[in-house]
Amino acid sequence: MKSAPRGAIFWGAALVTAGVVILAIQQGYVSDAMLAEASRWWPLILIGAGVAVIFAGSLGGVGIGLAGILLGALIAGLVGGGGSFPTACGGGDPAPLGAFESGSFGGSGGDVELDLNCVTLEVSGGDAPEWIVEADEESASDLELASAERNLVIRSGDRVSFSGRRHVAVMLPEGDGTNISTSLNAGEATLDLTRGHWGAILMDGNAAAFTVDLSDAEVDSLEASLNAGSAGLQFSDQTAVGSVRLSANAGEFHVCVPDGVGLQVTIGSDIAVGHNLDDEGLAEDGDVWRTPGYSSAETRIDIVFSGNAAAFTLNPEGGCS
Repeated sequence: MKSAPRGAIFWGAALVTAGVVILAIQQGYVSDAMLAEASRWWPLILIGAGVAVIFAGSLGGVGIGLAGILLGALIAGLVGGGGSFPTACGGGDPAPLGAFESGSFGGSGGDVELDLNCVTLEVSGGDAPEWIVEADEESASDLELASAERNLVIRSGDRVSFSGRRHVAVMLPEGDGTNISTSLNAGEATLDLTRGHWGAILMDGNAAAFTVDLSDAEVDSLEASLNAGSAGLQFSDQTAVGSVRLSANAGEFHVCVPDGVGLQVTIGSDIAVGHNLDDEGLAEDGDVWRTPGYSSAETRIDIVFSGNAAAFTLNPEGGCS
């Protein structure tokens, strides 16, 4: 019988392990204390996976499978632990903020692009007509900012910080349909977009953790993609959102929706995708899950979720912050 390709063995072992470990975390078999202790040793898991790959020639499928299992355990630990990813680019508390730049869009709304690495990012809406950017001293010397009549672009520079996590805050005018695109690598982002009218909100994270509050906001669309990260999304009974599309590879979404809101979640037929929709009382219709009374609810939210070694948790005990 023909043997399976080594790539299939590696990723198969990684995804199965990640799915099993994430499920164990969700079911409470792995405590927060165990996760905290295990997170201290994640570099050793990488070393072990690398050694297994190096000696795969002599160990064959066993070595490739072992490397996949170690990588899957690492991914699952990061995802199940809330996306916490210790990085060489700085840890600890974010540095104090200081004034950096301000301006205004020439008309109603604008396009905002945030492409940042190793940073604690805060995005919020405000009553003021202008946008305001604050940054810590080190970030201020390295950030690349470009603005035009309807555009604001902020990018991280090439320098890497080893002294601490960088800190950037962006306040935007609310209520004018501004589009926000956020790409974050090895960082944390809080988007406080309560109230106001926002256009398309796009989020792309690699080893990143997002917290997004859309309570009482009007949003044209929300799209988020995670790789080895997590995101918490907060909606209210006054949230009006056109469409929500979520995807994750070794990632987890926490979604908080109050009682009385009609919720529909479409789950893609992907590999090792877990959810708690049945436990939360949603009715299954093929790949679609709906809350009772969905069709007659005054506020309705439709979510499409897909991923590999991914999890969707509705109304977790700890909330979505």
